[in-house]
Amino acid sequence: MFELAGFFYAIPFFRGTLKECIVFNKTFKSYILGWLGLPEHPTENIAEGKVIRPLHTAYLAHESRIILKDKTEVISTCLQEKEKDNRFL
Repeated sequence: MFELAGFFYAIPFFRGTLKECIVFNKTFKSYILGWLGLPEHPTENIAEGKVIRPLHTAYLAHESRIILKDKTEVISTCLQEKEKDNRFL
């Protein structure tokens, strides 16, 4: 459907049980530049992490969708540092 409409979308590259998805390595090369037809990045282009979503949409009691994000260590550290800097704003 997205392809027919010409929309860019993230392609799932791993499917499995929740446990398999959690154990799956969160540090990997990003494929987005290639998907967009752009040249490779000159340095190691590591993805920010992985997103784990249920095959069928699931909701919490307060009607929020269940989506897990597992960030790489570099991104997690950067986000923690940013939060520390923003404490005094």
